[in-house]
Amino acid sequence: MASRCTSLQLGLGNCLAAWAGVRECHPTVLISPYWRCDDAVLGDRELAIPIRVRTRDRHLWTALSVGLLVGSAVWIALRPSWSSIIVGGGLIVLLVWQRVTMLGARRLTGNAPVQLVVTPELISGPPIWSLRWDRVRSITIGETPAGSLRALFIEAFEPSDIELANSRIFTLNRAFSGRQGAVITILERTIDRPVEQLMIDLERISSRELPVGPQPIAGI
Repeated sequence: MASRCTSLQLGLGNCLAAWAGVRECHPTVLISPYWRCDDAVLGDRELAIPIRVRTRDRHLWTALSVGLLVGSAVWIALRPSWSSIIVGGGLIVLLVWQRVTMLGARRLTGNAPVQLVVTPELISGPPIWSLRWDRVRSITIGETPAGSLRALFIEAFEPSDIELANSRIFTLNRAFSGRQGAVITILERTIDRPVEQLMIDLERISSRELPVGPQPIAGI
C-alpha cells in the first residue's frame, strides 16, 4: 500500500529539517488506517512518525523566498528610503536567518530520519527538541494563521519547558519568539494521518488524558 506521508514546528524546528533534506518513506508496517511509513513501534511504549514535506511544497517555498529576497533588494536599490530600508532590509534579514536555521537543523539531524517521537514520558523531535507531558498546558486542533493549514498545537506552560538542542541558533529563535516559543505546531500535511487520529495516538502512548484548550497564538 503506497505511503501518504502528508509538519512539526517549534518556531523553525524539525519542519525546517524536513524542508532542508527530507528522507523517503517506505511502507514497512501497518498499525492503523493512517500509518503507512517507515515508523518505529515498540508496543504501546513508543511511537515514531516521519515528518515529510512534499517536493512541490519545498520548491514553491524556495521560489517564494528567492522572489521576496530579490524583490526587497530591488526595492531598496531603486527607491531608497527609510521605509524601503526598514521593511525590505528586515525581510532580507528574516529570510537569511530562516535559511541559517534550516542549515542548522539539517546539521543537527545529519542522516537521521526527521520524525516525531512519542513516549509515555515526553514528545520530541530528536535531536532538536523535547517536551515532557507534565509540562503541557494544552493541546488544540485548529488552523495556522498563515495559509489556514490544519494543525495540532501543543502549548507548554513556559517556553523554557521545551528543551532545545545545545545550539545558539535555536536559543536565539526562542528568545525572539516570545510566548510563541512555547507552542509546537504539527502540520497535518506533513504527517501520515489526520490530526484527530494523531491526538488519539498521543493519548494512547502517553496513557493520560491530554488537556484541551483554546488555540494558542502560533507563529505560522
